[in-house]
Amino acid sequence: MLAAPLHLLALVLVVSGIQKLVAPGAAAEAMADARLPLPGRGRPAAGVALGAIEAATGLTALAVPHRLAAAWLGVFYLALAGFVLLLRARDADAGCGCFGASSTPPGTAHLALNGVAAVTAFAVAVAGVPDIVDVIDDGLVTASAYVLLLAIGAAVLLVAPALTSEISRLLQGEHPSPPVRTFGSVS
Repeated sequence: MLAAPLHLLALVLVVSGIQKLVAPGAAAEAMADARLPLPGRGRPAAGVALGAIEAATGLTALAVPHRLAAAWLGVFYLALAGFVLLLRARDADAGCGCFGASSTPPGTAHLALNGVAAVTAFAVAVAGVPDIVDVIDDGLVTASAYVLLLAIGAAVLLVAPALTSEISRLLQGEHPSPPVRTFGSVS
């Protein structure tokens, strides 16, 4: 059942890459805040380039059931973890630029999630990469579990920016953000 975690990690990169392609400003700003050597006029292009590479990496891991694709996914997540460390060291209050226009400060959760993702992708690369046909051939229960895991992962993706921010606050001992009140909400 190694296909589901690998495909979920790949899906995260596809989604975040597409969001960077649509709104590259936050990613470009994060790279500038980390003081990466980018020319002033090249910043938006850097956000677009990162989005394209990210989406292509995710799509490759989804489409090519090969150890090298899984290993590259691990390398990419390891690079993202390194970027989080660099950004935290240079400007801990800067936005991460992870999901397009949605951006939170680079917290411990960012580092942990990227680290776990890298280790998972490397483990799949070592163990062997199953493809979707293998999942279907394993039977209805396995295929159903695969679909369920991907659905849960996709749902988590929708709340990922806020979730990483809240987890980082909790890990740093801060109180959670107050709930958002809407019209008609009960106290």
